Amino acid sequence: MCAHVCIIKKYVYICRVRTRNFKTNMIAADDKIRIKDIARLAGISAGTVDRVLHNRGEVKAETREKVLKIIKELGYTPNLLAKSLALKKTFRICVLIPSSDISNPYWEKPLAGINKAKGEIKDYSTRVEVFTYAIDNEVEFEQKLNEIILSVPDGIVFSPHFVDTSQRMLLLCNIRKIPVVFIDSNISTSEVLGYFGQNAFLSGYMAARLMSYGLPKNSRVLVLKLAKNRASFSHIIKREQGFMSFFTDNPHLSIKPEPVEIDLVDDDEPDHTLSKLFYDAGNLAGVFVTNSRVHTVVPLLKHYNLSGTLLIGYDLVEESVKYMEEGIIDFLICQKPEEQGYNCVMSLFNYLLQDKQIERMNYSPIDIVMKDNYQYHIKNINSKHE
Repeated sequence: MCAHVCIIKKYVYICRVRTRNFKTNMIAADDKIRIKDIARLAGISAGTVDRVLHNRGEVKAETREKVLKIIKELGYTPNLLAKSLALKKTFRICVLIPSSDISNPYWEKPLAGINKAKGEIKDYSTRVEVFTYAIDNEVEFEQKLNEIILSVPDGIVFSPHFVDTSQRMLLLCNIRKIPVVFIDSNISTSEVLGYFGQNAFLSGYMAARLMSYGLPKNSRVLVLKLAKNRASFSHIIKREQGFMSFFTDNPHLSIKPEPVEIDLVDDDEPDHTLSKLFYDAGNLAGVFVTNSRVHTVVPLLKHYNLSGTLLIGYDLVEESVKYMEEGIIDFLICQKPEEQGYNCVMSLFNYLLQDKQIERMNYSPIDIVMKDNYQYHIKNINSKHE
């Protein structure tokens, strides 16, 4: 019993000493911590603290570490509202994403995240403007992006689906010193602040591994690319490359995937081509669809009594969920698109207002969703964006 009392007394003593030491630094626990308070504790000027906070100018490594340690201990956070008012400037962030429709509802999800961020930062002198284009229309994509660049916003978020056009537009952004953040798709360039999206190659590789678990040797596997005007987006190409690479790396499986490109600009597609493929399916055992249009394959699979074929695609769109419940779609590879949309806008906002640097590669988790767990993912998404 005495030992317990001694321990308690010792603990109280330590707390009192720490309280006295804290008070000697002249910052009360309930006071708002200011930059000059941090400067006084660090024994440096407020200007030096400001340079550390905004990663500007030259500061000795020892001084920087000291300031960051004090900031962490005090739990300092800048007053963004006061700062935004002091700047006497309204920041304008433009977002260009594909429009969502019945054939391609995926982009409703990133838009939900973008709108959530838009609502959170509207009181901080920041305006978010969203523009859309038909996902397979490169001409419209270039026209809209060019108009945005000519308006000289403070920052742009867009998906570089069309590689050559995106690279040309990115040069214009750099000339006008407009910072850019990529969403969903990525291209190899150093002229962009950051990318938020999936590791496309790895997601394709993982889809192939999933496929291999459910197939016997010498199975026939189709890799379907479904797009209008045969649009070849960089992330779709990488998914296909990842899928093909897995079976190249594992020759003992004796599976050679067959890539098939279907141009949806024709009104009778994908039914026309799929009918040819499924009518005499042979030893067809698996189908991998490289985008969120996997649900368009299901009616023909059912028609030709091939609903037992292992089917893998992308994203939790409503039609795909319905077929997953029926047990026809086996796996969906998901990437938290709502978070991608939200984080793109917020990262650019923090960069503009606080000079906070953006990590170059911000990969989303690669989630494997199936009939047994899809409800959890939907519930989790809805709870985060209500």
